[in-house]
Order: sequence, then C-alpha cells, then structure tokens
Amino acid sequence: MRRGNRGPGAWGPMGEDRFVELLTGAQQPLHAYLLCVLGPDSSVDDVLQSTNVDLWKKRNEYDFERPFLPWAYRFAYFRVLDYRKQQARSRLLFDDSLLDTVHDHFLQSSQYSKNLSDAMDDCMAKLTQEQTDLLAKRYKGGHSLVEMAAMAAKSPGSIAKRLFRIRRSLLECIERTVAQEPT
Repeated sequence: MRRGNRGPGAWGPMGEDRFVELLTGAQQPLHAYLLCVLGPDSSVDDVLQSTNVDLWKKRNEYDFERPFLPWAYRFAYFRVLDYRKQQARSRLLFDDSLLDTVHDHFLQSSQYSKNLSDAMDDCMAKLTQEQTDLLAKRYKGGHSLVEMAAMAAKSPGSIAKRLFRIRRSLLECIERTVAQEPT
C-alpha cells in the first residue's frame, strides 16, 4: 500500500495548501454522507469535526495522485463506527450491514457523479466555438432568448431550436460516454 507523497518537499507549504483546498472542498460531500448515515442528528457536526481532525492528523499519508473523497469517506466511516459504539444503547441506530450498504452506495454515487462531470467536460470540448458561445450567452451570461435573437439577428424560436439541439446532442454524448465507462 502506498503511503502518500513523502518525497522531498512533498509536504512543504504547497502540499499543505493543496491539502487544505481538498479538505475544504470535501466539507459538503462529507456532511451529506454523515447526514445520510446518521440522519438529521445533532451529532453530524461533531462527527464531521472529528473526521476533519483525523484527516488533518493523517495528511502526510495522503497521496495526491489518488481521489481525495474516497479517502476522506473512509475516515468518516470509521468515525461513524466510533460514534455508534458510543450510542449503542439507542434504539434508533441502523445495524452495521445497513451502514456498510449506505457507505458503499455513497462511494459508488460519488464515482458516478465524477464520471458524469468528466463526460460533460469531454462532450463540451467537442462542441463548436459557435455552440459553446451560444450556451455561454444563455447559461453563463443569463441572456434571454429575445436578447440572444436580437444579438444574432434571428428569431427567438430559431435560437430556442438551436439550444435544444445542442442540449440534446450533449445529453446523447454524455449518455454514450458514461455507458462506455467501466463499472
């Protein structure tokens, strides 16, 4: 098992800054995972805090070449187990097999989300510059169909049809790409 990037300077200021970025970016997914596993329990924030402390203590063992979230979820999983041991007398706790199932599902759905995001990036890169500009005006620029039609000297209906075709093309490309991904 690899034990992280321990080469010279791997954990200088740049490595620590990168780790802080990854840890900060993982807060919402970790919180969602804990809510899923523990339910809307006031302990979620405490378990998240304990998970963050564990992650920080083990930061030198993290391998930047591997995905951060699965590594972080594993820490959260063990913190949940610790919490469950402390709460063993409560009748509202899930059994361990259900906890394992939820944990596995969360990891799979995170990977699926990453696959979708990667497929979207790949498919967006295949669009023409004109198509990319049209999408950017509509969704990043927030322009209405009427505004876009006036800019292009076209009818709002023709702009709507072009956007529909682009979106449909993107959807088909994403579906094909994700279907080809190994499971």
